[in-house]
Amino acid sequence: MGDRASTINAAQPLLDITHDGGQTWHSQLLAVPSGASKSTWVSTRPPVFFGNTGLLPVDVHSPPPSGSIHPGIGLDLYVTHNDGQTWTPTKLITSSGQSLTTIIHTVDIVDSQHAWADLDYNLYATSDGGQNWTKLPQPPQAISEFSFIDTNNSWAIGSIDMTTGNTKPNLLHTTDGGRTWQPINYFID
Repeated sequence: MGDRASTINAAQPLLDITHDGGQTWHSQLLAVPSGASKSTWVSTRPPVFFGNTGLLPVDVHSPPPSGSIHPGIGLDLYVTHNDGQTWTPTKLITSSGQSLTTIIHTVDIVDSQHAWADLDYNLYATSDGGQNWTKLPQPPQAISEFSFIDTNNSWAIGSIDMTTGNTKPNLLHTTDGGRTWQPINYFID
């Protein structure tokens, strides 16, 4: 089964699938994330498979609540145990947003149980396939991308922050699953 991510301007997640090597594609409608409304914008990222079990990150963007200018965002990991024929949402993690550009920077899935997400500059981890999420301590710098090589070790690139004059992103490393991060000094010649 080949997959590609899809985006639609509605609360209905959509996944395009192929069963013939990409010659033809069919849309597969997924369950609406918990708490989504008709004005919620939902997009899917490519699924990650481990045998017939897969995790599908679904980004959820909600309009600002009444009296706020900050949009709401969330992430749900949909899970399949039958090669993607059916997908079930897990627990939606959300942020009320800190700015007008509230985003989900990155999601990294190591295995069918362990994933990390940077949601509006807050780092979250799950060790049960998205059923529960733990908010981790704030890294020393906002993270724009990270890559876990196992459940403990990851390298991350810090965000460039023009408001503070930081135009050089830091390279960060963790050995405890993202609970603490150490800056790595580097030199580009």
